[in-house]
Amino acid sequence: MNNIRNGISKYGITGLLIVFYLFLLPIQFRTPFGIRFAPADLLFIMLFVVTITKLQIRKYTFSIWHALLLVSFLIATLNGVLSSGILTRYVLIQKDVGLVVLFSLFFIFCQFITNWERMRWVLTYLIGCITFHTLLAILFFITSQLTGITFTWVNSFTGRLSGMLIDPNAFGGLLVVIFTIHITSLYSKNPLFSKRMAYTVTYTLLVGIILTFSRSAWLALSIVLLIQALRNPIYILRIAFISTISLVAIILIAGSDYLQEIIWLATRSSQIDTRLTIIKTGLNLFNESPLFGIGLGAITEKYHIIIHNTPVWILVEFGLIGFTIFLLFLANILWRGAIAFRLTKKGNKPLIYGLMLAFIAMAGLSLGIEALYQRHWWIVMACINSAFMIEIYKKEGRE
Repeated sequence: MNNIRNGISKYGITGLLIVFYLFLLPIQFRTPFGIRFAPADLLFIMLFVVTITKLQIRKYTFSIWHALLLVSFLIATLNGVLSSGILTRYVLIQKDVGLVVLFSLFFIFCQFITNWERMRWVLTYLIGCITFHTLLAILFFITSQLTGITFTWVNSFTGRLSGMLIDPNAFGGLLVVIFTIHITSLYSKNPLFSKRMAYTVTYTLLVGIILTFSRSAWLALSIVLLIQALRNPIYILRIAFISTISLVAIILIAGSDYLQEIIWLATRSSQIDTRLTIIKTGLNLFNESPLFGIGLGAITEKYHIIIHNTPVWILVEFGLIGFTIFLLFLANILWRGAIAFRLTKKGNKPLIYGLMLAFIAMAGLSLGIEALYQRHWWIVMACINSAFMIEIYKKEGRE
């Protein structure tokens, strides 16, 4: 808490707004208009206004791939309008404007994180904030299992943890990202938290990931653990032990009947079949226009379906050209992270490694959900890019 208070005092109104933004990050509400309201968006507007008054787009903030990704969205939008004859609110607001908002979020964090002290401050608060929300969600989950009382504003899916983010898959992905950044720092020489607090964070996040019953999040976590196991096999044993103890404790608290629900939630073969059918439909549409795609929002408009697979969605609606730009955009972020990892001091390497691993986890998660619009992925990208700029500026003598 002292770290947070000192940071707010040191970084002024911008630091305060970032604190509130990160705290509100995992909160959304349904609205009568068919869209979700995120209170963090209000903070984002305030953050943007404060940042824009000090506008200074530093060198290396954006790359050519940002511009090309934006162009590919414009082409896909035009393609969709020519195909359907209309520009829907879904495409304009949620897709096009949504991408501009994400670019702006990326810009704001790159503007703020100008040294390693600020990087550690942001990551410490981010991890602590999400851990708090996870702990709160777990407590409400246990209360619901013991009493049968449901809380409509938290854990909206029966038997699954989603916090106030509504979607268990999105919440699970967020927890995997935070867990990854935390766990890579935990065993470093300069961890973000004290040992007692660190283990509390570890246990809370891991239990949260299990209770989301998000197979996409589990896949992302598996990727992280497999990569970690190559560096230190003891990670797998520790996580497996904590996971087993957690699952047994959950069953003991919720009762043996919950075991059957766990099995059903973990399998859900009918949902797998449905998603595979949707992907197959999308790939068939890709064959109709492989170069430029069928147009942004065309699948939703014509077939009223959402492809829960980011690469397939990009491939179908943007075509091979847009898909290639998307892959190179992601590759550029990782390339910048690799350069920062090579240039930085040993004490900062675990943070960059954790951020890159979290980035890879989100790429894995994207195979099960449309992950491009997950704000925490863009915060991770901004942190990686900021690490790159910090180290490049040092090398160029521009600290």
